[in-house]
Amino acid sequence: MSDNHFNKTFSSDGNTSLNACVGNNGWSDLNTYRKGYDEAVATMALAAINHQVHIDTIIYPLVFSARHSIELFLKHAIQAIGRSRKNLAVTDDKLIKTHNLHDLWELFKDSAEKFDRRLNSFITNSNEIVMDFSAIDLTAETFRYPYSQNDEKHLKKTPVINIGIFYTRYKELSDNFNKTSFILENLIDEYKKGTFTKNLSRNDINEISNRIPIKSEWESEPFIQEKNKIITEYNLSNRNFSEALNIIKNHREFSSNIGVEIPINYITPTKLDLFIKEWKTTQELISKIDHDYGMNPTTNKLELDFKALIHNNYTHEEIADLSTLLELGSLQYYSEDYEYLLKDFLNGNTEELIWRLITSRSIMQSFEESLSRLGQTRLENVMEKHS
Repeated sequence: MSDNHFNKTFSSDGNTSLNACVGNNGWSDLNTYRKGYDEAVATMALAAINHQVHIDTIIYPLVFSARHSIELFLKHAIQAIGRSRKNLAVTDDKLIKTHNLHDLWELFKDSAEKFDRRLNSFITNSNEIVMDFSAIDLTAETFRYPYSQNDEKHLKKTPVINIGIFYTRYKELSDNFNKTSFILENLIDEYKKGTFTKNLSRNDINEISNRIPIKSEWESEPFIQEKNKIITEYNLSNRNFSEALNIIKNHREFSSNIGVEIPINYITPTKLDLFIKEWKTTQELISKIDHDYGMNPTTNKLELDFKALIHNNYTHEEIADLSTLLELGSLQYYSEDYEYLLKDFLNGNTEELIWRLITSRSIMQSFEESLSRLGQTRLENVMEKHS
């Protein structure tokens, strides 16, 4: 028996182009709702500007939708920050039940400033407009009802609202929301890598690794001077700074910035050199054959010869390492993903891994990207020799 609840008003129809997916039929969250109200604002504002609706009546659902879009964005952002940094999580009771825009904005600002300084520009650029909304409609009642719960007429001191000005200002805020939503999604992915401290994001630690001298000069005066500048700029204690240094020293990508290379697990410069040399030779020979790739006996023999060479000269672990470099450089991974990707390929089938390497047309680009991401200077030098 179906648990669906339809009636004559809320139901599906054979004209599926008008069937909106809601509930568990698709993925929806606070940000999905926010986008819906945001689109409603644009539709109503443009209709008003083009004199297609009566502006004295459309103003109420128009501003209410804009204000609700702001509220939903703030609640979504606060929740997203709390999921990434547990110490910044806000209880649902405190968050969902309030409609006070001023309180939500202050709660968001406090969380965002502690979460990641890359959100500071959004706060600066959005503060005035959010406060404008808060000043006119603090608790989401002004544009829903003509009278307050105390029987006071709303908007007596704001008797005229120019929809053109209103929409221009709201559109500016909405654009900031969209940019920040994208930034937040990327930050959530970044924080999943676990490379951060209570005071510093992964990006901060990377910036610090690029500013300090190489590790062999950490007792020098230039290091001490830069350390003091960083401590002041990032508002750190000596202990916080030391914590960042420990991460940098043990992080493949960041350690390369201080002159320390942490080698990847299996592939050596000699083995990479042989692989790239043979891969390029095979690709060049295949490209000279005027037949569809993979459909010619000569092509097949070249592939089989290359496959035999890999079998005879590389261990399963080395093949898995090469496969990891190919994967890590072909998609938007972080250097921290190297270990789990390698583990996955180590559990893979050797024949399938070799075939993937043989048939890849993006080996050079992918290897160069992944080796740079992993701070593998010696292996990068090998790639440079073949570029």
